[in-house]
Amino acid sequence: MEIAQIFLILGAVLVTGFTGRLIRQRTDIPESLFLIFFGLLLGPVVGLVPGEQLLEFVPIVSVAAMVTILVEAGIGFDVSTLSSSLKNAAFFTFLVAMISTFLIGGFLHYGFGWDPMYAALLGLICSGTTTITAMSLLRNLDVGEKLKRLILLETIINDFTLILGTFLIVEFISVGSFTFDILARTLFSELAIAISLGIACAVLWRRVLKDLNMERSLNYISSIGLCFMLYYIAGFLGGNPIIAIFTFSLFLGNYHKIYDLIGRRKTKPDQSFQQVLKSISSVQTDFTFFIASFFFVLLGVTMDFSLLTQTTLLMIGGILGIIFATRFLSSEVLVMIDGYFAKYRDLITIMVPRGYVAAVLAFVPAQQGIEIPLLTDIIVILVVVTNIIAIAGVAVYAKVHKTKVKKK
Repeated sequence: MEIAQIFLILGAVLVTGFTGRLIRQRTDIPESLFLIFFGLLLGPVVGLVPGEQLLEFVPIVSVAAMVTILVEAGIGFDVSTLSSSLKNAAFFTFLVAMISTFLIGGFLHYGFGWDPMYAALLGLICSGTTTITAMSLLRNLDVGEKLKRLILLETIINDFTLILGTFLIVEFISVGSFTFDILARTLFSELAIAISLGIACAVLWRRVLKDLNMERSLNYISSIGLCFMLYYIAGFLGGNPIIAIFTFSLFLGNYHKIYDLIGRRKTKPDQSFQQVLKSISSVQTDFTFFIASFFFVLLGVTMDFSLLTQTTLLMIGGILGIIFATRFLSSEVLVMIDGYFAKYRDLITIMVPRGYVAAVLAFVPAQQGIEIPLLTDIIVILVVVTNIIAIAGVAVYAKVHKTKVKKK
């Protein structure tokens, strides 16, 4: 491929992503769908970009994507907003994750002969919703703010539960067996090292950005660079790299708020460091968009349609059915706890869009040298199908329940 063609494709990827973002602002159709379809066009359909040659880059791009997700989620998460809504959201999120993992895992293991740990991993990854699509759809519906807070907190919490759960399962797969000794070592050794390292780096890096970087420039890109280093250092010391990076980001973005929670008293935010965080937020949107755009296109380019047999489609159909059943059952339990959500059962059930985090996690096993056939292909198809179903489902819900759609 000529250099001019490479730059043409790079530019087309970014423009496609931006165009998708503009369309999303008016239709709530996520740009990820346009990017995946663009990748399919470049790879399997036209054959302009050879998917097999790009497979070796997938682990690299997926790690970069994971780091940007963790940094944005950690710094952007406001611990001071935790309220009574957190209890219901956390319960609902964990319930959905556990039921999905159990039912989908059992479906794949007993129905298709999958290894139990592989099946559980796919079940867990399939359990989480994506913030962008879910909140875009709810934003334009005239529904209660309590429901919106529930779904928002669910999407935030399940990012963390999916990431942590995925790496725990991958750890067990790597070892080859599940024992309480392994669980204890993972929780009290790897997590302890990762959390300690993340906090130490956050305290040190806060000082660097606040007191040494007088020009207040390059705050975000230098922090990303440190996180890439932290990814290696945490693994070298026996800690979990993902937990280390998330701990670092969370403490960096919520330093004084966490201090207030621990000290049970209010302190004034450090205004000089608030400017640092604002400069990070202003840049991270573009950088995350850049990484995410190429990641979704890469998913489309490397898609192998030859793997989509009748058996695979049957798997996907069964998984979709379980996803809806899980959310319905979980919403029924939620209603028993808080009757407020009774009138929103249907809406909670159809809020199933999967997105960026699920797609990235699909490549985690490959990063550890674990090959799980069909895993990435099933996840990519679920990302596309669940977003389409959620968009159509919300439109039908608004019509059936005569819910007003707010003007943008």
